[in-house]
Amino acid sequence: MDRLPRRPILIMGDFGRAALLLTIPVAYVADVLTLGQLYVVGFLVGICTVFFDVAYQSYLPSLVERDQIVEGNSKLEVSRSAAQIGGPGIGGVLIELITAPYAILVDAVSFLASGLFVLRIRKLEERVVSTGPEQRSSLWVELKEGLRFVLGNPNLRAQAGCTATSNLFFSLGFSIMLVYFVRVLDLSPGVIGLVFSIGAAGSLVGAFTSRRISTRFGIGPTTIAVTLLQGPAVLLIPLAPVDSPIPFLIASQLAVGFVIVVYNITQLSYRQAICPARLQGRMNSVMRFLVWGNDSRRHARRRRARNMGRSEGDHHRLRYRRRRLVPLDLALAAAPPARDARADRGRAPFHGARRGASRYGRSALPRRRLLTCRRGREAASGGIPTS
Repeated sequence: MDRLPRRPILIMGDFGRAALLLTIPVAYVADVLTLGQLYVVGFLVGICTVFFDVAYQSYLPSLVERDQIVEGNSKLEVSRSAAQIGGPGIGGVLIELITAPYAILVDAVSFLASGLFVLRIRKLEERVVSTGPEQRSSLWVELKEGLRFVLGNPNLRAQAGCTATSNLFFSLGFSIMLVYFVRVLDLSPGVIGLVFSIGAAGSLVGAFTSRRISTRFGIGPTTIAVTLLQGPAVLLIPLAPVDSPIPFLIASQLAVGFVIVVYNITQLSYRQAICPARLQGRMNSVMRFLVWGNDSRRHARRRRARNMGRSEGDHHRLRYRRRRLVPLDLALAAAPPARDARADRGRAPFHGARRGASRYGRSALPRRRLLTCRRGREAASGGIPTS
């Protein structure tokens, strides 16, 4: 990823997914659609998505100034949150009106439109030219360099562990949440959809306020605070009374949406800021693997959770999920970035990020801009995922 410009990768990722998805309605019309084709298309779309997402996270620092990274990620998250609010409802209506294969045609058109929008970006991406022995290094050596950068930075290690563990147990809880809503709380599909749609508004609030919050309190305290709020927010679901659960469920979804979006924006911006430009692609690839590469463990936990749901009940399983988030919260609060953040409270969001990049070449934060941060002006020196 670091050997190529990111913009063409984004465009090819969008156009590739559009072409792949387009084969489904075409095969449906020709009456040759098979389950095997769906598997192949899903696999190839997933590959395109991985390349797109890594390039997407690595591209922003080349488009905006370092002190605009948090604001840039916040604006991107606003559009994503808006799509999460309206997307499921629109998708359901399309499937009901024109059936699933033709709804996929609309999805293919959306990827085509996305590629055309990226194509309109005119700002040239700065190419990082390597010098010395690095020019002759093999792909494997460069991959190890990206892995060494992530694992050698205590802040990034803490973020990777926190995000991976959080994703693991959130997927565990979500695998039973809908069943719990229907079987225990006796909610209709329409009410469940309404709960999720209203809850998605919390994501919008988080996207709009994340820059102001991180500027006011600093990146470390903000990250720790929203991580500590994840558990209580989830705990509202099993605590919801059966006779009137809706207020509890909406409050839970609002809080979860808010804290996840704020966490994603702050950690992604921090990663982008402390990482040199020549390592952006490798750093984001390694972080994505560490965060989402635990699929086998996640599926094993889901099987364990299903068995727990059968033997001890869905209510107990949701409480189990919350208990497993407590050590995660405490570990992040005790990590080196947390201790540094507490000392930097009241300074700009990425004060001190200069230390993280110093051993890998020129700092991502020029001294002049770092001093500006100390005077209290807006700063985002950026290096995450998401979600």
